[in-house]
Amino acid sequence: MATNWLRTPATGNNPGPRALGGCLGELSVADGPPIRAQWWLTTPGAGLDDVTGWFSTAEWQRLARLRRPDDRLAQTLAHLVAKSLIADAPATSANAVPVISHDDAGRPISPTGDCISLSHSRRSVAAAVAAAGRGAVGIDVEDNARASELSAVKAILCHPAENWAQRPDELLRLWVAKEALVKTGAITLDRMRQVCLPGLAGPGGTLGESWEYRPAGPDTPAWWTCEWDQCRILAWRDRDCTGALATRRQRP
Repeated sequence: MATNWLRTPATGNNPGPRALGGCLGELSVADGPPIRAQWWLTTPGAGLDDVTGWFSTAEWQRLARLRRPDDRLAQTLAHLVAKSLIADAPATSANAVPVISHDDAGRPISPTGDCISLSHSRRSVAAAVAAAGRGAVGIDVEDNARASELSAVKAILCHPAENWAQRPDELLRLWVAKEALVKTGAITLDRMRQVCLPGLAGPGGTLGESWEYRPAGPDTPAWWTCEWDQCRILAWRDRDCTGALATRRQRP
């Protein structure tokens, strides 16, 4: 097998992401080439020995450079989730797991040509995979406990028309949505204030027909959807975390 793929034991003997945490939910786009995303919660103190077969030597070396154990655990789980999403694709050989490399800017690269986006907070992690040719995808997630920290970035985050964003949970929702846009390449961090997302205001609503949700956690999230330029954005909030998935259409 090529060096950008690994073989792991059968799923029953290799728990993969379940060794490090629990899945809270899964999203997919209902139309066109597949996009799948999952968000998870790490299990504090989980050991990494059970997942060694999912990583190449180079991948382990990159993860080992993270000094904080909680960062290392979250990053490992985020990569595992992305690997499992790719490995579950119908075109992937049985027990084949991709090696995820990174470009000079740190963006993850899949050997399949799929677009990958990863995110992690202290305990929450998320990964999204968009099939090759679908366009760019970006995902961001933050622990709800970190919402109080967002007041410090309000000046660079909020568009002048986004004066509805006053509470910590509202600022957190805006932050993850605009971070997800950054990861699609649609904007840069210094342009966050120029983007207005009125669809993220209010108490949240139902999931639109363009999205499919598979519950895995203990509660049903609140949802917000909006569009900006060539991007669609879906934000959610459950009892543990707030996240957003952004998809960017390819221009003709």
